[in-house]
Amino acid sequence: MQCKSLLETRQVDHIVLNIAEGNGRFTGADQSKFYQMAYKATILSAALLDLAGGNGIEQSASVAEGRELLRRVAAMLTALSKAVTRERHT
Repeated sequence: MQCKSLLETRQVDHIVLNIAEGNGRFTGADQSKFYQMAYKATILSAALLDLAGGNGIEQSASVAEGRELLRRVAAMLTALSKAVTRERHT
């Protein structure tokens, strides 16, 4: 099983769809809620990678590459959520 097939789960769909839904919202609170849901799906995807690597299903290089990508996505979502929350308080 390849990382690509592992990541083509519903969690990845949730990441993309929740980011899109958040971008379509007008209030910071609504946007933040969807970014946080996308963040949770990102963490779950990282857990899938950890399981794949730990069980020997996937090569460690692929797992490390996928983990780095998910780390960057999580950082982006954290920054987006903070930004829209900050806008709400100003």
